[in-house]
Amino acid sequence: MNIEKILESPWYTIKMDLERIKDILKEVPRKPGLYNILTSTPKEVLEEIHLRKDPKHYNISNKIKNTNKLPENLRIRQKENDEYVVYSGHSYCLRQRASEHFKGSKGTACLAIYQLEELKDYEWTFQYLDLSKIHNYEDSKLFRVCLEQFYRTKIGWPILCDQ
Repeated sequence: MNIEKILESPWYTIKMDLERIKDILKEVPRKPGLYNILTSTPKEVLEEIHLRKDPKHYNISNKIKNTNKLPENLRIRQKENDEYVVYSGHSYCLRQRASEHFKGSKGTACLAIYQLEELKDYEWTFQYLDLSKIHNYEDSKLFRVCLEQFYRTKIGWPILCDQ
């Protein structure tokens, strides 16, 4: 399997909307894949989000502090007020991971975006690559991690990813 060919496969884009989140999540398959989270939220706003009530939820300002240690030319930056990729990842179940990142979860580390009042007024998008549609793809966490890391070398490093 050619990694570059896999990453050139169709990516699906879903605009997120807090008011319709349950219906929107039904559009995301329960399949393994890679995903991006894009937003129009300026980095300066994200940097102001510190400790969270649930320790499982990401400390967003710490994530940015860590990625600021990377050379600037490796990091993804926002252009004007456009949406930009702030997080990329992989999951054995894309729908579950999208739900965790937008609604929150008590069992796993996540962004829990819509639990943060200061983020609700910005644009948010979930983009994904359904790996089950790749010919002869056999899911494994190791292969998804390999794809995710290779992909980041192509797009740059999202500011909310610190590993």
